[in-house]
Amino acid sequence: MHSVKARGKCNHPKRGVCQVKGGKMMPWCNYWVLDTDYDDFAIVYSKVTGFMKHFVTMEFLWVLTRAPYEQDTTEWKEIKAKTDELIKKKLPSFDLGRLRPTL
Repeated sequence: MHSVKARGKCNHPKRGVCQVKGGKMMPWCNYWVLDTDYDDFAIVYSKVTGFMKHFVTMEFLWVLTRAPYEQDTTEWKEIKAKTDELIKKKLPSFDLGRLRPTL
């Protein structure tokens, strides 16, 4: 298991608008909680702007779950369908094909 140390702050916690910083030399990065059901999943999005924004755009999206789901099980398919629909609604231009399951 890997771990990462970072700092976080939420300027608008009720709207899920937060920022994280991974180290002294790293800029603050957006960390937006797009949706959560508070029981099973959270959808988090980040688009890095600032340093080198004119040369490189970094965009990240995570679907975080409380419990691991084995790929292609009924439970995994249900949570994937639900979160895919929410992502399409909140980020219509995001290509869902970019997402990869991990454990």
